[in-house]
Parts: sequence; C-alpha cells; structure tokens
Amino acid sequence: MSSGGSDELIYEAKLSVLNRVDGSAQLSISSRKDLDEGELGIICSITGPIESKARQESPQQSNLEISVMPHIGVASTREKLLEYKLKLVLDRVIDSFEYPRQLIQIVLQILNKPNYEDDTTIGSDDMNDFFSLNDLNGCLISTYLALIDSGISMKSSFLSSCCIINSNNQLTTDFNKNDLINSKSAHLIVYDLRNGKCNNLIYSESIGEFDEQIFFKNVLDKCKKEIENLNTKVIKNCITEKFKNDYIWKA
Repeated sequence: MSSGGSDELIYEAKLSVLNRVDGSAQLSISSRKDLDEGELGIICSITGPIESKARQESPQQSNLEISVMPHIGVASTREKLLEYKLKLVLDRVIDSFEYPRQLIQIVLQILNKPNYEDDTTIGSDDMNDFFSLNDLNGCLISTYLALIDSGISMKSSFLSSCCIINSNNQLTTDFNKNDLINSKSAHLIVYDLRNGKCNNLIYSESIGEFDEQIFFKNVLDKCKKEIENLNTKVIKNCITEKFKNDYIWKA
C-alpha cells in the first residue's frame, strides 16, 4: 500500500490487489480536516484486451465495457451516468486503435463512502450531484492506476481532482459536512500529464453558481496543483512499489 497526500487530502493506493484479472487497483481518499467523516474507497479491475462478441466488435479499435457498482444495493441510473462519464474520458486516453476487434472490461466497486452522504439533512439534488462528482473523481484515479497495472496502452497519463467554492469564494479540495452546506459550487477537473505536469484539459464538470473568471483563474490552478501533488507523492510511489515487487533479481 502506497500512501501520501497533498496539503489537504490523504490518499492510499495499491496495485495488483486482485489475482484473476489483468490489472487492478484499490484507492481510498480521506480528509485531513475531519478524519471522522470517513473515506471514499474504490477498487477497480480491468480484464483485456479479450475477444469481443461479434455485435460489440469494431473493425479498427477496441470496445470499452464499463460497470460501476454502488457500495450498497444494486446499480441505478446514478451509476449508469458515472459509466457514461468515465467512458467519455477513457475514450480519449486509451489507445483503442492498438487493439482492433478486442474488448476491454472495466469494473469499479465503491467500497466506502464518506459519512456525510448518509445525512438526510443535506440530501438535496445539488448535494447528490456533488456526491456523484466525488465518486467520479475516485473512479477516474483508481481506473488510471488499474490501467497502469494492466499494461494497456494509453495515449497519455491522466488524473483528476475535485474542489468546492464556499460563500467567501475560497477554494478547497478538502471538505466536510459544513463546507458542503455552505458551498456555492463544486468542480471536477481532469488533465493529461506530460513530464509530471498538467498539460491539456480533458474533461470538466461543474455544479452550482460560480464566476467564469474564478473558474479559469482559480479553479483550474487549484486542481492542477492537487493533481501534480497526487502524481508526485502517491502515484509515482505506487508504481515504484509495484516494480520492486514484480521484478526481484537474486545474485
């Protein structure tokens, strides 16, 4: 298990947690501000490239099949929407033309959710939309780690970050129940990485009311910093640990 974090969040990640798939990763994200709020925990498995059914075949590229399972109960429209958004991002980063007529299966199981998501006093539609943004953030990071573990070809590295803007126009990636109640907007940002630095914006999603200038000047910079810290302090250590475990030479 590789652990670390930014100035605000605590990340724990581990590769190769499942044996009978081609790649897997487990991720947990928790708050430094309030450890009692619990953590977001996700495990991702990847199988493929494998033979595709005739009706799913594409003659020039691979097909992605993504499934998201909730931490309680069965999948609903919320999980289907997460699957759609994940596919939007992954279609841009996976080198699908490398695997024509093949199928890549990605399964994400949400293991834990922060405690405030069970609080009915903040169960408004906006809050539910924010919870989905937070889930999508964890799903994207864990999928990236599982893709690395599987060895599937990617056009670029990518990572995501989620932040909120409070009533004083202050930004934070670390939030508790009170922060959510008083927040004006929430944002999910996904960048591709070049030489450890954020390069191109791949995907963004926002909910709530916010100023355009604050978004382009503050939100993007805040998420860039979080993504680069995550890559330096957690992702690289996680990959290094995997190689140490996989390649052991004896004199």
